[in-house]
Amino acid sequence: MVNNEGVFKAVLWDGDGFEDPKKKSKGSNAVQGASAAGTRAITMQLVSFYFRYPVKAFMRLRIDYMAVARAINPQIQAGAAWTVHQSTLGVLAYAVRAHGWRFIPNQVLPPLLANTSMGVILYTSYLQILQHQYAPAGHATKRAYPPPPYWATFTAGAAAGAIQSLFAAPLDAISYRFDVNELTKQSGIQAEPNTRLVPTSFWTYGRRILSEIGLHGVFAGYSLSLAKECLGYGLFFSTFEYVKQQMYYKWLSHYYGHRHRYLHPFGKPTDPITIIRPHWSLEPMFLLGAGASASFASHAVFYPLNRIQNAHLKQLEFIDRSNALAAAGLKKHSYGWWTRYSHAYEQTFKDCKMLAIQEGGWRRWLYKGYMVNTMKSTPSTAAALIVFELVRRKFGEEIGLASIQHDGFEIVL
Repeated sequence: MVNNEGVFKAVLWDGDGFEDPKKKSKGSNAVQGASAAGTRAITMQLVSFYFRYPVKAFMRLRIDYMAVARAINPQIQAGAAWTVHQSTLGVLAYAVRAHGWRFIPNQVLPPLLANTSMGVILYTSYLQILQHQYAPAGHATKRAYPPPPYWATFTAGAAAGAIQSLFAAPLDAISYRFDVNELTKQSGIQAEPNTRLVPTSFWTYGRRILSEIGLHGVFAGYSLSLAKECLGYGLFFSTFEYVKQQMYYKWLSHYYGHRHRYLHPFGKPTDPITIIRPHWSLEPMFLLGAGASASFASHAVFYPLNRIQNAHLKQLEFIDRSNALAAAGLKKHSYGWWTRYSHAYEQTFKDCKMLAIQEGGWRRWLYKGYMVNTMKSTPSTAAALIVFELVRRKFGEEIGLASIQHDGFEIVL
């Protein structure tokens, strides 16, 4: 069919079956539409319930914001059987009853806000850098087509990881030296409210640690953190974007191209262009797959380097004790700070080599427990990326619909 301007009208095809839309009856369309709408509503409710994670899903935890609340809970400390009182809300409710509402802003909000701010810095930096690497990504649209190449997303992710590692250095320094027992003793928080003292807030605790270790202590081991964050988040974002876009678009072109050739085996140049709208459930499936793939790819870097960092922490603890003795006048350093921290890396390598020999090789030691740990973190990682993608599209503008064009048909994204 041709309109008044001489342009062929498009044939709409929603991808819900192999039969030609022209041959569908009105009753069939109504039944399929109702069933599809009902299924879609139920599925989206389940998905939204499953992915209704707290703010910690947006970023991996550097400091557990529930550590103090669990440390003062008598049921948890006694190892009692799990009840609703040991859930997050139950533990917080006990802490508030025992020490008042000030417990929330003093002990819970500081680490929670610190963790969340690192996630905001990471994702915001990634989007800003990506639009400089690939101009179409900076347009205020819901999706960029053609999608950014792998090198652009990897570079943007690595740069965002470097920026985040710089801002996270003080937080990491606190987390490395974090001792919940020390915090509860100093704050006067007890398991029972009989001797309730004014709690020392997390802010005061963090400032005290940073003042004790100084700038050198804050950036001790930073090279390991920088390498981990750069390479890890480079793989994190590039894998997510590649599966979510390149693999998704290639699959659409292959699948719907085959279906189009099946329905129109004798297509002519004068035939109307078939407009294909992919099934609504396909993209969420690829989003979930992209999140899981990004989790496994990034943890292939995060997990082994975390094991090396944990070994390096022993050297940092030794340096902290030496610095404390020197500050008290009980010991005098034989070497400068640069020599001490350089020697810490050498000793870390020796310790890691010994552990690797005990486990039967570097690979066995570095990746021991990798699969179990990654599978536990995959749901929250996928949830974080889905939230990130939905927010990005929520504020995108409908400036034209992106589409994949082929001979005789067009896939509207």
